[in-house]
Amino acid sequence: KGTIWDGFVSGSQAAQLTCTANNVVVKNIEFQNGLRAVSITGDDAKVSGCKFRSCADGVWVDGARARVQSNDFYNLQGSDFTIEIYGPDASVTKNKMVNNYYAGIYIDAEGGGTAKVMQNVMDSCQDYMTIDVNNAGAPKIKKNKIMYGYLDGKVINASNCDDAEICGNKLMTINYDVTDGIHVTGERAVIDKNVIDTLNDYDSSLSAIYVSGNDAIITRNKLRGCNAGADTDTFGVGVNGNGALVEKNSMSDMGGGGEATYGVEVVGNNCSVNKNKMGRFNDEYTYGIFCTGNGAEVKQNRFSNFLDGYVVGVIGDDFMIMNNSFKGCAYNSASIGTTGNATGGGTARIESNTMNSIAYDAIDHDGDGVWIRYNKMKYIGGTACTATGNNNTLHQNNVTDCLFDAFLIEGDGNNINKCVATRAGKDGFDIDGAGNAFNECKATDCVAEGFDNSVGSTGTIATACTFKKSRLDYCGNGNMANDAGTVYGTGGPGQAPEID
Repeated sequence: KGTIWDGFVSGSQAAQLTCTANNVVVKNIEFQNGLRAVSITGDDAKVSGCKFRSCADGVWVDGARARVQSNDFYNLQGSDFTIEIYGPDASVTKNKMVNNYYAGIYIDAEGGGTAKVMQNVMDSCQDYMTIDVNNAGAPKIKKNKIMYGYLDGKVINASNCDDAEICGNKLMTINYDVTDGIHVTGERAVIDKNVIDTLNDYDSSLSAIYVSGNDAIITRNKLRGCNAGADTDTFGVGVNGNGALVEKNSMSDMGGGGEATYGVEVVGNNCSVNKNKMGRFNDEYTYGIFCTGNGAEVKQNRFSNFLDGYVVGVIGDDFMIMNNSFKGCAYNSASIGTTGNATGGGTARIESNTMNSIAYDAIDHDGDGVWIRYNKMKYIGGTACTATGNNNTLHQNNVTDCLFDAFLIEGDGNNINKCVATRAGKDGFDIDGAGNAFNECKATDCVAEGFDNSVGSTGTIATACTFKKSRLDYCGNGNMANDAGTVYGTGGPGQAPEID
């Protein structure tokens, strides 16, 4: 206690403190120039208040309930982790690692307990800038700072760890081959209020946060400036598992690897991706939220300044895409793209979304029985709303100023009620299918036809509709089943469309 131990002996570095016993306490010692400074085999070891300078490696413990706290590690030059523990219920807290060649904290709980890694700092280190916890139940990795260095692998890793809590950590400016900012394999992970800023990988994909496991909760994280390697994908949040909650995260300035950037990608059923904010994604393809699985819920998210790709994409049945806001999204995929069906009445919806200044399509749905309601689309550089499938319901959607058709309906038995098309560059309503019914719809000032009942459409109904001020207001094409109460200026139920 309170001494300086120098490990440079007979012209070379040597191991300094090696001990096999329980209840070993190492306190307030300065270790310098050693090979491995402290090696303990035994339970209930405690290493605290020590300083390690220019050693090869720091602290190694094989035993239960190890405590390593409030130590400083400077200029370590070895090839292993700074702190390495094998055994259950380890606690590593308030340590500082600065200017080391290899840094990092490694714990293997060996399936027998938990682990706690809290309030540690890694600053300006060359490699192994990582917290790596394995085989622990309910580990807590909280309020650590890992900054300014490089790494080959995962910055924070919890492997085979159920109920992990990874909260309040700060990861900033870490370069080289960073595959993951936070990576968890295990059930019921909680990842909350972390800041991940400027991670880079030079030759492989990168995920700021990735979880493989069910019932993950990923909330209130701030992600910025994460970039994958050349020709690979960048992910803000990636989840492989059912029941994920991804909520209130912010993401910006992501991508640049030259392939695709995803804000959130979930593969699994019954996910909820709500109240996230995303903007300034930059890659060949950019996706805000992409869910593959049934029962996806995507609500109250805000998107701005996206490039080429679906902003929200869902593949699966019974999705709910509601109350999202899209602004300034550019080129080559719809803002909302869905492939899937409703298995019951109202179990799949695209509802109350707002899309403004979109340089391609706004809504592109392929499937049956879905409700598409109360959406507002303005300044759309493509087809505003496409519904491909049968028995879908479109209700009170509003389109103003679009490049092509405002509403394109391809399929049978769809119901379109109180939808409004204003200043479409092609048709207000373009219909191709059998038994589609329109009621109280309006088309005004469309460059081609206000209402275009295409060749091959049969049994179309248009009741109490208003079509006016278009090149041809009403082109029934001779295939109308009922147009009672419909008001129009030019064309009529027998008029064929001229611009198709």
